[in-house]
Amino acid sequence: MSADRTIDAIVLSDRAPSEVRRLVADLLEARRAEGIALPPETAQRVALLASELITEAWDHGSEAATVRIDLDDGVVSVEVFDGPRRSAIAMTGREEGVPRLRKTVLSEMADRWSSDDMGDAHLARCEVRYL
Repeated sequence: MSADRTIDAIVLSDRAPSEVRRLVADLLEARRAEGIALPPETAQRVALLASELITEAWDHGSEAATVRIDLDDGVVSVEVFDGPRRSAIAMTGREEGVPRLRKTVLSEMADRWSSDDMGDAHLARCEVRYL
């Protein structure tokens, strides 16, 4: 696997957001070691967006997710595939405003994002341009 991509399986729990932020940090550190550093604000945006995507998967009752992070042609993309989802609405007892807030964060911070149901599974993706 190249230093420009990481794929990992994450067991979904309250620790999953910090695990996905670590994946982002590890990939970006490998890139920095090659002499290619992303602006700090870009790295922070990607880490926040990745943790929002993984939290969304956990909120819907999935037990595990596959996370793929790519750096290619000036774009960092994060994909989270989870399933089966046990609920179409958040199961974690959070307020109804959380999904709306999460969509606002994704809309404001990602250059592009999508969220697609795939049967009882789900694929969420976001992109941040850095060049």
